[in-house]
Amino acid sequence: SRINLWRTDLDGSNPKQLTTADTDTWFDLSPVGGWVVYTSRESGVSKLFKVSLEGGSPVPLYDSPVSKPAISPDGKLIACLSSASPASQRQVILLPFEGGTPVKALESNFAHGNATSLHWTPDGRALLYVDGRQGSSNIWRLPIDGSAAQPATNFNDAKLERIVSFDISRDGKQLIIARGSPNADVVLISEVK
Repeated sequence: SRINLWRTDLDGSNPKQLTTADTDTWFDLSPVGGWVVYTSRESGVSKLFKVSLEGGSPVPLYDSPVSKPAISPDGKLIACLSSASPASQRQVILLPFEGGTPVKALESNFAHGNATSLHWTPDGRALLYVDGRQGSSNIWRLPIDGSAAQPATNFNDAKLERIVSFDISRDGKQLIIARGSPNADVVLISEVK
C-alpha cells in the first residue's frame, strides 16, 4: 500500500507531500519547532524519522525497529514501542528528540499487539496506553520514572469491550475513549453443483 505523510491548511488547501517512502505510518507532531516524527517501513523494518512541516529530507532518528511514536509535551523526548525484543519483552523506550541512543527503557508488561497509540500526560510524567491483559481493555498509566504501570480505567464488564482509540484532554482531567465489542458474522461460501 502507498502511505505518505501530507500537510495541508486546516481547510484542506495548499497540500504538501512531506514523505515519499510509500510506507510511512504512525506519526506525531512536535509541540515546538514545526516537525513531524513518524515511522517508515521503507527498509522492511519500522524505523523512526522526522521531517519538517515545510518539507525537506527526512532525518533518521533511530535505526532499530519501533512503532507508535509520541512526542513529550516539552518536545524533548520521543516515546516509542520497541519492536527489537521478543513480544513478551517489549519495552517503551524514550529517545532524545534529536535521535540517537535511548535515554531510558520502561518495562511496560503489556501485550504489544493489544496496544493502541501512546499518549503523554500533559505534565510529561507518564505515558498512557491500552492493555487488554485482564479481559476488557483498559487504559494504563506508565510513569517515566520507572515505577510500575497502574490502571487508569477499570472497565471489567462481561462484554469484553475493547478500546480502539483514546486521547487525553489538554488539562489532563478527562479521557475520551472509543470502545465497543467486535462483531463478526461467519459466512460459509460453497460451490453449488
